[in-house]
Amino acid sequence: MASRRSESGGATLRVRAQDEPLADAAHALALALAAAGARTLGFDQLAGRSVHVKAGALGGSAGWRYGLRRLCGGALPREREYANLEWLRARRFLAPEPLACASVCSGVRARFQLLVTAAVPGATTLEELLRDGSEVARRAALAELAREVARFHALRWVHRDLFPRNVLVARSPDGGSLWFLDCWKSGAPRPGRGAAYDLACFLLRAPELVGAELQREFLEQYFDGRSVQGAAVRDRARFLAALGAARAGLVARLAARPAEWRGHAAPVERWPMV
Repeated sequence: MASRRSESGGATLRVRAQDEPLADAAHALALALAAAGARTLGFDQLAGRSVHVKAGALGGSAGWRYGLRRLCGGALPREREYANLEWLRARRFLAPEPLACASVCSGVRARFQLLVTAAVPGATTLEELLRDGSEVARRAALAELAREVARFHALRWVHRDLFPRNVLVARSPDGGSLWFLDCWKSGAPRPGRGAAYDLACFLLRAPELVGAELQREFLEQYFDGRSVQGAAVRDRARFLAALGAARAGLVARLAARPAEWRGHAAPVERWPMV
């Protein structure tokens, strides 16, 4: 592990990286992107590696909120995401390899953050596969997702943003094909943001993407996976009620924010198993 710290104009830049070359490269990249002030999301080359870069300014109330959290010993979202990717990979889940993260703070206020991960070659999103893939590919992906989500829920870890767009599909040499990303909100369950909420996020668009039969199969495989992990869902009816309530909350939130529909129609309100 390597780190860098520099100060300029009352702002402090901190970098954490896998090794010294990555730390130097990430430091230079963070300086350039922070000066430009633009949001960056895409692929690049860094220290001889093909990488994905996610960076942007923290403005308004978010800058103050995350700055105060950092002052109290917390981390910025991209720093938390780096740590959560490490957590996943240490437990043999598929996740992009975290290479570097950086932050710029001025006193209490956080101003900029960056995350660099290794690229996942040939990846598509689970959303694309469920929309356009063959029946065989869709069933295989749903079965794998059920097993892996059951496994991290059994470890008392929840994703909190488990939409199909936040899962990549690419065959790994070690087996498996689903890669979890965008996990900056992830961690231990908390009221209203536990296992049922994770499944509600995933199933928000399920009526359009997979239909009733595959939803039932997915949930049965999830419950079976929890049992295999020694963390069985004791009251399935109560769990499904919590899932439905969480999904209804997501539907209501989206109904009020059409800009977040991402090219889809309004989500189907009626559930379960539409």
